[in-house]
Parts: sequence; C-alpha cells; structure tokens
Amino acid sequence: MGLAVSRGQLAEPLSIVEVTNQNSAVEEIAKTCQREKIEEIVLGLPLDSDGQVGPAAQKVKEFGQKLAKRTGLEIIFWDETLTSEEALAKMVEAGRPRQKRRHLDDVVAALILQEYLDSQR
Repeated sequence: MGLAVSRGQLAEPLSIVEVTNQNSAVEEIAKTCQREKIEEIVLGLPLDSDGQVGPAAQKVKEFGQKLAKRTGLEIIFWDETLTSEEALAKMVEAGRPRQKRRHLDDVVAALILQEYLDSQR
C-alpha cells in the first residue's frame, strides 16, 4: 500500500507499507499519520469499469472506516481509475530503470493525492 504526503499543494511519495492484514495496515498508517502530523486522509477508491462501487471499493470503504475510527481523521475517498498506468508511464518517461518500476504504489498514492489537491484549488 503506497503512502504519499503533501506539504502545501504538492504531493510526494512517502513510503510503501507491506500489508499482511487490515488491522496491521491501520496501525502502521496511524503511526505514520501521527509522525507526519497528517490532518486528513485521501484513500484511492477502485471503481468498477462503469464507475460504480463494487466489492473492491467496498473493502476500501470499510478500511477507511476503521482508519477514521483509529486516527480520528477525516477520510476522503478519491477515484483511483488509471492511476497505476499513469504512474508507470511517468516513471518510464523519467527514465527510471525497470527494477525500480516494480514498486510504484507510493507514486500512485502521490498521483491520487495530487488529483485531490488540484480539485481543491
């Protein structure tokens, strides 16, 4: 699971959290939120091809509810459609070696966060 942060209006990749289960992911993200002084959380929402909330998106919403309860922070759900493809294209364009392109969850998180930040202007 990729994490990104913003300081102002620019999102940047932070880290990748290895997820073994939802509870450990919630705890790891809660620690990161505390350490980084996070004010709100934007979660990528995987919508179905017709733009509807399917089983994958429902799991993300349930995860968001657990995260909100644990951190006390507002959770904002943001459409993550095509962000993985966009992240890969940007990494290729930047000339990143193939091995470093395997783990792009933090770059995807930064793209999702940047889209959200741009929408708030």
